[in-house]
Amino acid sequence: MIKPEEWHDFITLLDKTDKDYLPPDKIPHVPDVKHTIAKEGDLTWDIPPGIKFGDGQRVVPFQRDARVGERIRDEEMRFVLDIRENLEFRAKIKLACEDNIMAQEWHKRCCKNSIIFFCNAWCWTFHPGKQPQPFIAFDIQKEILKWFVWCVRLKLSALLEKSREGGASWMSMIVLAWLVLFFPGYVTYTLSMIEDSVDSDTEDSLMGKIRYLFDLMPDWMTGGWQRKMKGHDKKMSIIIPETKGTIQGKLSGGKAGRGGRANAAIYDEFAHVEASKEVLDASSSLAFSEIYVSTVRGMNNAFAMIRFSPGAILFQYNGKNGFHWSNDFRKDEKWSIRERAKPKYTEERWAQEQEIQYETSTSGRVYPKLRSFVSSPLEWCHFRTGKYAEYDPAYPVVVGIDFGLSDPDAVVFGQIKTEHEDFTNTTHGDCLVIFEEFQARDLSTPQLCEMLLSKPYKYKVFVGDLRTGQNRHKNSKVSIIDYMRKYGIQIVGKRNSAAAPILEVRRRIDVPGCFLVNEINCPMLREALQQWSYPIDKNSGLPQVNSDPIDNQYSHLNKALAYLCDYLFGSDRYDLDVDEHMGWDFNMMHKPIKSRSRFSIDRKNIMLR
Repeated sequence: MIKPEEWHDFITLLDKTDKDYLPPDKIPHVPDVKHTIAKEGDLTWDIPPGIKFGDGQRVVPFQRDARVGERIRDEEMRFVLDIRENLEFRAKIKLACEDNIMAQEWHKRCCKNSIIFFCNAWCWTFHPGKQPQPFIAFDIQKEILKWFVWCVRLKLSALLEKSREGGASWMSMIVLAWLVLFFPGYVTYTLSMIEDSVDSDTEDSLMGKIRYLFDLMPDWMTGGWQRKMKGHDKKMSIIIPETKGTIQGKLSGGKAGRGGRANAAIYDEFAHVEASKEVLDASSSLAFSEIYVSTVRGMNNAFAMIRFSPGAILFQYNGKNGFHWSNDFRKDEKWSIRERAKPKYTEERWAQEQEIQYETSTSGRVYPKLRSFVSSPLEWCHFRTGKYAEYDPAYPVVVGIDFGLSDPDAVVFGQIKTEHEDFTNTTHGDCLVIFEEFQARDLSTPQLCEMLLSKPYKYKVFVGDLRTGQNRHKNSKVSIIDYMRKYGIQIVGKRNSAAAPILEVRRRIDVPGCFLVNEINCPMLREALQQWSYPIDKNSGLPQVNSDPIDNQYSHLNKALAYLCDYLFGSDRYDLDVDEHMGWDFNMMHKPIKSRSRFSIDRKNIMLR
């Protein structure tokens, strides 16, 4: 009986009615990989004690005498694997199959009935500077292989999030090789960003990995395929003569994905494809089963869009999504300390390549110290729920507005509260709490005013972009700001550079306890703060010098917040005359602001000093 909701038993595409079917207990057991355990006189590598993860210290490994019984490590702090039993098993079955057609057919049947047997008995992997190494799937890798088979068997489109250097690309190619070698007529695609990534005829490329697998298999296993065989092995194409199975390389960009129809298509590093949403549209009917495999790269890409869609089919292990480095048989905390200390890792790059964290994996983030999650209650998280993050009638409301002309209008509602009772803030003594957001396109100025006045809030100040606000209100000779004044809403602000308002937000974010967003009521602002970034130089991978943040869907709420912070907390002011324009009292508005300096907090009242 097939269990469509579970992949754990899917080691083959066959079912019990197929003539080639073998029960799992009839398939030979392949010895698993083990850790190498130290004996007397063995050496191992270690790192200096006292170094903590990500503390900025340099990490230089050293070699020492191993304690008997401990697991031996290499200089990268990976556990050294014991593959001797597996190699002995491979040597025995290879010898048994030489010039023995019955043995060969038996082993091909075993491979067809078990992707795990095929991988652990016949597949190899490449490591620079080393002899070919047997690919021996450990526990989570076995689950991933079975998950791939489940997706293909049930014609599912699914997504695998991963840490880098876990073998996911090799497993993807092992699955495609298995499909075309043992299942007649199967058509498969492998896709990546650029041609060299798909097929450079080296082991670095996807199809190069497949050729490497085939080169190390006996001829009777590869169905008549030979490297550079005319008509069966060419650039971006491999065909197995006996099964007519094909593996085609495609580019995951432009219109390359529009043609063809396959049983399975695997997209490699899809989060890093430029214009991935357009690519997704172009390749939406490319295969019955489309599987997206990638490290993460923020939220503004199709990989993240698929991941967070309600019907997403994800790989899970021990109740958690993805193939995280902590589930890698070769790695543990010491490896992570050693790896994290490498100069190439910024906070964003570590989140991107190792932690499967969408919120902090955008390169060149405008607010790199923004914390979306914390590991200790002693750490400040900028996104919270609870009473402190809600609107409090004891405090007046401050409003930041980014006027949309062709873009959406964006509004943030905040209050400046006394410090959180569980978190002492000695720098500012107060906390800006953004408790509500609003964003809408094609909103008229009257509609914007009515929205603001419909709220049951005691307003203190409305801060907006004075430049945009000077544009004419639709079908009127007066500006947006003047039109809003008719409703009793006086817009104030500063004529400042683009960088200055961002700096004021950053100053708040960088000090724990000074800035907070209600994570339930402000989901768009949360994503905008997490994902707003500077353009990245393609050569260096670093933000471009002297550039402004990218103007995209994340800009509007960020600008509304920046205008507000710059007005409230910025030291230099170039605003309109506050006393002249704030002498009003309308509906639920508070009394006018009398000065322009920064806020101080009193529990019952907020005033400027």
